[in-house]
Amino acid sequence: MKLFKFNILLYILYFATIYAYCSSVKDKNVQEATVEETTQTDYQPIAIPIDAAPIETENSKRVAAEKQAKIKAEEKAKKKAAKKKKRKKSRSKSKKKTDYSSWKNKNLPKKYGKGYAIHSGDVFLDENWNAISPREYGNRYRFFKHEKGLYTNGKKQAYKLEALGDSSKIKLWEKRGINPEAIYHTIGQDAPDFDLTDIYDNNYQLSDYAGKVVVLNFWFVSCAPCRNEMPELNQLVKKYKDNDDVVFIAPSTDSKLQIEFFLDIYDFDYALIGAQTSLAKEYGVPAYPANIVIGKDGKIKFVTVGGQVRGVMKRIIDQCIEEELRN
Repeated sequence: MKLFKFNILLYILYFATIYAYCSSVKDKNVQEATVEETTQTDYQPIAIPIDAAPIETENSKRVAAEKQAKIKAEEKAKKKAAKKKKRKKSRSKSKKKTDYSSWKNKNLPKKYGKGYAIHSGDVFLDENWNAISPREYGNRYRFFKHEKGLYTNGKKQAYKLEALGDSSKIKLWEKRGINPEAIYHTIGQDAPDFDLTDIYDNNYQLSDYAGKVVVLNFWFVSCAPCRNEMPELNQLVKKYKDNDDVVFIAPSTDSKLQIEFFLDIYDFDYALIGAQTSLAKEYGVPAYPANIVIGKDGKIKFVTVGGQVRGVMKRIIDQCIEEELRN
């Protein structure tokens, strides 16, 4: 009986020892797992995406803005250059296509004062159908060498220098002892000085107008072409009335009394000078009307003699004035 009790006690001690050992091993494993989990949580590296944006600074923003502005400026310049090239090509193409010789000849009558007028889109041509500026047309025109050609294409008009086939007109002037070319040789020369008094007793002396543009119109009362161009010349006076750098003077061969009677019927807004024949000779005026533009430097810049279709003379003189004012 005692031996039996002793064996039972041994078995109890054995199983208690095994249980204690197993419990200690389990606690150790749990503790190691906890330590490993804590280590991984506390020290795991942070993953940064490859495409993450860098941190911007004020300097980097400024550099980026300047780069963007430069790109835009280059694109704008390229577009502007392309447009300019396209316009130039278009103009060149249109010039090549225009065949003015195929336009209808209006055959201007001698009395063309009424029913004929210049339009805004009209062009000017030399003897060979080449387009020229209004000023060049006026400079080249010779009343004794050219007829005034007018050609139309729908509403468009072209004014052409029609060369005369014979020299009858030039011979007529030579018989009178007048050289009609002399006045054109004055271009680029110093304008002869003058000291004039208008019909209202105002004095005009060329030396007083240094640095200004002076426009002269030589005329007389019974001159039909002179009267025809007066309305457009008045428009020029109106346009530059507030510009003290432009002066309009019209010496006439008629007396003061004749001009006053004339003004009862017609309007002429130039400064009107009566009984003036010597100045016309000094400037070499062979016929009327004669228009002369004197530049700011006192030299003759433009000369033309003879009437033109209504509006043509205004455009020519206006171009001369504008060019002189820009110089």
